[in-house]
Amino acid sequence: MTYRQSTTMQKQASHQSINFQLLSRLFSSRIQNELIMHGRSRSALRYIKESNILAEVSLQLPLRDFFDIAYCYLIRNYRNEYVYKNVVAQKIVLGTHSLTTSTMLSELRAGTSKADVVVLNGTSTVYEIKSELDSFARLASQIASYQKVFDKVVVITSEERIAELKTLVPPSVGIDALTKRYQIHTERGPVSCPEKLDQAMIFDTLRKEEYREILTKHFGSIPAVPNGRAYSIYKKLFCQLSPSVAHDEMVRVLKRRTDAQLLSMYKAQLPTSLLASLFLTKFTQTQMRNFIAVLHREAEVALT
Repeated sequence: MTYRQSTTMQKQASHQSINFQLLSRLFSSRIQNELIMHGRSRSALRYIKESNILAEVSLQLPLRDFFDIAYCYLIRNYRNEYVYKNVVAQKIVLGTHSLTTSTMLSELRAGTSKADVVVLNGTSTVYEIKSELDSFARLASQIASYQKVFDKVVVITSEERIAELKTLVPPSVGIDALTKRYQIHTERGPVSCPEKLDQAMIFDTLRKEEYREILTKHFGSIPAVPNGRAYSIYKKLFCQLSPSVAHDEMVRVLKRRTDAQLLSMYKAQLPTSLLASLFLTKFTQTQMRNFIAVLHREAEVALT
């Protein structure tokens, strides 16, 4: 879907009778997982009916078109976190980078915070989303956590909030705006702060099998210890790595959480509105093939 096509759809997408909060639930991880895993979602059909979008959009459309039109309503009227995640997937991960060298993760732990979006290529960049629906209240503590785990930090928000945001974040933090024309405008780029990296917090971002692999690579065999002591001993050992090595190893193993070959195979077959689902949901090749087939069916038939 091009910007021009999106704009044409959006011209009809401003009626206040539609409950956009309910409509936005179509793009939740729960609904997308249901469609990918089971090929149907009665919850999605319920949200569609209760949102009142059927007063303007027919369920006789292919499901992929229905999703794209619903997404256009959100772009114009209710730019929630999913819209921002999807635009990062579309414009940055798939638009600027290559899936052979880059990927995107969501809800990645960083201390007491969870990163909205992390883009991994040769390094790590975390995108903290502050949509029109979000508060800046926790931003300072989130940034402090992110800078201990990731190389670069970017806050992405709406054009209207840029001036306020500049007063709240340090100069090292990048600032992006999602414009009314559905483009990402870089107000200022992020600055790498390797001196702030913290091995202990990086360790806690990793899964058990991931940090064990890193420890084996750098220290040879790792000690066999009782389960109750393993976490503290392995963490202490991990902290012997330099901050830059700990970070680079984190990037290396985290990139394997997604299957680049599988993502490349199906990115062109998904509607624009669902590109983020490539990175936000887990799927096998068979499940994604079935999902693509479901998206081509009439919406009402596909959802019931």
